[in-house]
Amino acid sequence: PVDWEHLNLFQDDIGSVSRTGGRTVPGESRFVYLKYWKPRGVTCTTDRSIRGNIVDEVNHPERVFMVGRLDKDSSGLIILTSDGRVPNSVLRAKENHPKVYFVTTARDLSDADLEELRSGVTITT
Repeated sequence: PVDWEHLNLFQDDIGSVSRTGGRTVPGESRFVYLKYWKPRGVTCTTDRSIRGNIVDEVNHPERVFMVGRLDKDSSGLIILTSDGRVPNSVLRAKENHPKVYFVTTARDLSDADLEELRSGVTITT
C-alpha cells in the first residue's frame, strides 16, 4: 500500500484526517491536500501514459497534481493537491520563493568544493 496522508492547510478545512486506504473522517475540505514521501523511481508527472508516474503510484480517488517536482532518481516529501491555488502561488517565479535542496554526495567534498557550493548553484532547464 502507498503511504500518503491528507493535510488540512486552510481555515476552511475542518480538522479531519484521512490515511492510506481512503478512510475518512467527516468534515473534510472541498480540496484534497496530500503529503507523500516519494521513493526513488517514481516520476513526478501527471501523464499517466508514463510508467511509474506519481498519480498512479498515489492512486488517490480524486484528481491531484504535484506542488513542485522531484527527479525520478530522488526521494523526498512532495505535496499533491486538487487545489490549483497552491501550486500556482508557490511555483510562480514572480513570488520569488527560495528553493533549498539537501543532497548526498558520492564522495567527500574538498574545502574548495564546499566554498564553490556555498557561493550558489545555478540550475537551468
